[in-house]
Amino acid sequence: MEILLTFYFSHFTFFFMKLTNPTNSKHIIVGANEELVVRLEDFDTGSREFTLEVILKGNNASCEVQGRVQAMKQDVKTWNVVMKFEGANQTGIIELHGTAEDDAQLELNGTGIIPCCGLQIRLPRFDSGLSLHYDFVSGSNC
Repeated sequence: MEILLTFYFSHFTFFFMKLTNPTNSKHIIVGANEELVVRLEDFDTGSREFTLEVILKGNNASCEVQGRVQAMKQDVKTWNVVMKFEGANQTGIIELHGTAEDDAQLELNGTGIIPCCGLQIRLPRFDSGLSLHYDFVSGSNC
C-alpha cells in the first residue's frame, strides 16, 4: 500500500509517502526546495526484498527515510536505501530499525552517495536492537 500527501508552502513543497510491506524497487526524485519524508513499514510474515533509490536533484532538497521492519520464523527480509546528492545545501537522513525473531534474517543497508565537494557526515550511531542512523548534508560548493 502506498500513501502520498503533498503540502505546498510559499518557499518549499513538503511530501509525505508511506509504503507498507514494500517489495521490488522504487525510484524517487526530490527537486529544488522540496522536502520528502518516506515511512517504510513491514510487520507481516513472508520474505521480501526492497530497494529505494532517492535522488536529491535540486538545491535545498531534503529527504528523510524512516523504516521499521520485523522478520519472524524463517522470513528473510532485505532493505536497501540509496540516497544520491546532486545539488547544494541538501539534507538526507536514513533511519532503519528492525527485529529478527526465531530463525529469521534481516538485512538493512543505507548508502549516501555524495560528490567530493563540501561535505558533512555524521557517522552512524546505534540504538538498542538493530537500528542504524546516518545523517548526510551536502556542501554548498557543488
